[in-house]
Amino acid sequence: MISFQHTEKLIISSLLAQKHLNIELIYRTMNVKKAGYNLGVIATIIVLFWIGALKFTLAEALAIKGYVSNSFLTSWLYSFNSDQGVSNIIGIYEIITGILLIASFWNSRIALIAGCLTAIIFLTTLSFLITTPGIWKLSEGVPVTDFFVIKDLAFLAVALQLVGKNSNHSPLNYSDGNVKLPD
Repeated sequence: MISFQHTEKLIISSLLAQKHLNIELIYRTMNVKKAGYNLGVIATIIVLFWIGALKFTLAEALAIKGYVSNSFLTSWLYSFNSDQGVSNIIGIYEIITGILLIASFWNSRIALIAGCLTAIIFLTTLSFLITTPGIWKLSEGVPVTDFFVIKDLAFLAVALQLVGKNSNHSPLNYSDGNVKLPD
């Protein structure tokens, strides 16, 4: 059975051979997997800077309170901070994570840390789907929710790609199913 990737390469090769172009050079520059990864990380960086900066506004601090205060993961922040203080802490965390994501393009250890921090952000916001009262509604019999939370599934996928791609630099390497402890 011929794989899709093999078929794709054959089609590209035959088309390019007709024009006497260097097939391998062109095929290597068309690395869709790498481009998709980079685009996912860049999009996550943009979103983290954007939503991180918004956290310093009163409107955003009040908008997130219903989610943050009802989550067992984040409600404790209100025990020693105001609404704006909690929002500022979250914003700082998001912006620092965005900065680490930028550095992840050059340092795989930082990439692993950035991936873990990004996963924490988006796992936390996805948990709001369970912890926030009234978040689910029915629209003509179809369950709907606040879609800004659902989009975090895509960002969680980017975080998991970061962790997976860079986990070989971790003292705990699960690549063969076994935990490898450092000497």
